[in-house]
Amino acid sequence: MDCLKIINCRKEHIPAAADIFCRAFADSISMFAPDNPHIGEAVRDIFLLLHRSIGDGFLVAIDDEGTVQGYIVVTDNIRRLWKGAVLSGFLFRALYRWLTGCYGIGLASVLKIIHNKLCYMRFELGTKPAGQILSVAVNNDCRGRGTGKALVDQGLELLRSMGAGAVKLEVRPENHAARRIYSGCGFVEKGRTRDLQGEWIIMQLDM
Repeated sequence: MDCLKIINCRKEHIPAAADIFCRAFADSISMFAPDNPHIGEAVRDIFLLLHRSIGDGFLVAIDDEGTVQGYIVVTDNIRRLWKGAVLSGFLFRALYRWLTGCYGIGLASVLKIIHNKLCYMRFELGTKPAGQILSVAVNNDCRGRGTGKALVDQGLELLRSMGAGAVKLEVRPENHAARRIYSGCGFVEKGRTRDLQGEWIIMQLDM
C-alpha cells in the first residue's frame, strides 16, 4: 500500500467515501436508479447513518494529502444498524427527503430496492449472528496496490478485538479481485444466495 494510512472515518470523509461507492458499484446503482443525478445524495445519507450507527467500524484509507482513497464498513452485529436507523430517526428523514424529491428515486425503484433488501433479510433471519463486512471499495487509481487487502485486514482486526467469533460477507461471483482478497484472508464459501441483480457467494471466516 503506497503512502496510505487507515483511520476511523470522520464526518468530513463521508462525501468522498460515498463517491467511491458510487463509482465502484455503478452497475448496481444503474439497475435501481438509472440515469439519476441525485443518487449521490441518497448514498451520502446512508453512509452518514453507517457512521453514526457503527462508529469505529467505518474506516477509510487516506493519502498524504488527506484524500480518501478507499473505505471499509464492518460491524459485529448487523442488528445494531437496523436499530440505529429507527432510533436515530433516519428512516423518517429519508422518507421526507424521498417524498420531497431530494433523491430523484421513483416509487418503482423504491419497491425494487425494498424487494432486494428482503432477500438479504431472509438470509439474515436464517443464520446465527456474526460479524460482517458490509461494504469495501477502493478508488480506481489505488486498485492492485494492496489497499483493499489492508482495509480488510484492519477491519478483521477490529472485529476480532470486538470478540466476533465469525465474520461473513457476500461477494459477486464475477468479482475475482475481491474473492482473491477474501480467500487470502481465510474466508471460505458457505453457500449462495440471489437478489434481483443476480447471484451472491456467501463467505465466512471463523475467527
